[in-house]
Amino acid sequence: MKSSTFENSAGRCKSDVHHTCTGPDKEGASGITESQRDSFRIYIGCSEVNTTMARMHARRRGHSGSVRPYRKEAPTWANTDVAAIEKIVVDLRKDGVSTSRIGMILRDRHGVPDVKLITGKRIGQILKEKDMQSEIPEDLRNLIEKALGLRKHLGEHRSDVHNKRQLQLTESKVRRLVRYYTGNGRLPKNWSYKPETAEILLSR
Repeated sequence: MKSSTFENSAGRCKSDVHHTCTGPDKEGASGITESQRDSFRIYIGCSEVNTTMARMHARRRGHSGSVRPYRKEAPTWANTDVAAIEKIVVDLRKDGVSTSRIGMILRDRHGVPDVKLITGKRIGQILKEKDMQSEIPEDLRNLIEKALGLRKHLGEHRSDVHNKRQLQLTESKVRRLVRYYTGNGRLPKNWSYKPETAEILLSR
């Protein structure tokens, strides 16, 4: 008797949850209004609320971060001297500063929140016009550096199975990016990632 009562209660709960997530807009047979349904949907975590981008390999949601405000034009307080901005970009690149670091320096020291809003070009496009573009894209370079660091670590700690797996995932991302950049012409068609020669490529 108790088991049948429990099953009936469970069935009613399941039905109420289903109705709450997918029921009509107006008050239905269960007596739940639209606002109550929306609140309950957030509380129980229906799939339509929790559908967010997951990490590539872990399939878990990442940490939330700040989002740049949506703008179509530069703010009034921003530095709008295009020639001066391009000169700063070129000078920093000559000093060996990466494109992402150049953007941070322009933001923090020179009052340039977004280079593209002011100049109409990304930092990479400015460097390409000046023939100062790096041979290997920055995101690919960072992944290769990470893979080389993991290989060096595993050479000293051969039983570290956790980082063996991390090396496999990192090099998988490297190969995926290589396919992308060789496909769009950023890298030569015959370019390939080889751990034996990767350190030589990064030193260029």
